[in-house]
Amino acid sequence: SDVCSSDLLNVTVATVLYEHDLLAILPDMLFEAVVPKPKSASTGETLIQHSGKLFALFPFIEGAPFGYGTQYLLAQAGRTLAAYHNSVRSFHPNSLRPGYGRVVSLDWVARSAGSVHRLFDLVAELTPTSAREAIVAESLDFLKEETSIVGGELSRPEYGSMPHLVIHNDFGPQNVVVDNNSVVGVFDFDLVTWDARAYDLATAIMWFAEDARLPPSYEVLDGDRVWVLNIERAATFIAGYMDIISEPLTSLEMAYLPFLLRTFWLWLAIWYLDLRVSGQDWYPEELCSLLKAMRWLRTNAETFLMLCL
Repeated sequence: SDVCSSDLLNVTVATVLYEHDLLAILPDMLFEAVVPKPKSASTGETLIQHSGKLFALFPFIEGAPFGYGTQYLLAQAGRTLAAYHNSVRSFHPNSLRPGYGRVVSLDWVARSAGSVHRLFDLVAELTPTSAREAIVAESLDFLKEETSIVGGELSRPEYGSMPHLVIHNDFGPQNVVVDNNSVVGVFDFDLVTWDARAYDLATAIMWFAEDARLPPSYEVLDGDRVWVLNIERAATFIAGYMDIISEPLTSLEMAYLPFLLRTFWLWLAIWYLDLRVSGQDWYPEELCSLLKAMRWLRTNAETFLMLCL
């Protein structure tokens, strides 16, 4: 069973039913992966409210974590995302997901602060008390500049003219399971929202290309997460995606991909900072190295993609 607390920001009746409406139109299989769909209660409803909480029951899909994955599994994952995109091409929801933003609105990520610029102001008011907090403080000008550059590209009419659909929005190794060297299940549609197909592909590339075994091109503090992208892993995933996508990527989508790679890491950085100003755990050992990796990506995103394609 999947038990969700209704006081979470993204868990309301309307947002969950938006997800369930999508799951209802998806095929039972995406390539070779099962799509677990919510079971109906005796009332016919897939979402039950009880004691102030929301409950939905899903079938159990047996499988193992994707982990690092083999080259074959990486290609399978790419085909699975393509199968998802093929399946939702003709699905047009009546409205945007209630309470959810789009990629073009980075302010949506800064939900506690209210806006990205307000978030940066709040962080600037904090006095650094550790090496990692000092790194964050020193990176604010870079983050403001990156927000301006990326936000400017995403606000152009060209972005809106690219193919849009209800994207998965979190398609990565953490949300698929494998068995017998095949991707057999895909999960966690709780962030689905209407946006550019190319952004969904970009986030998946970033998740599956990550390779902590490679040495970073920047210095990290002891215990920091290493954000390094593996060209071979990305190329294998992309090849699998291209193998079965029914509507090939347009030249405009290809041109936007470097900015969308940067958007994903910028999105994560904003999310970490918003956790910090709201008083929650903000994972400084992940954010500090991410900020350094973002500088590398600004210079190398286009070259990275060229080598992958």
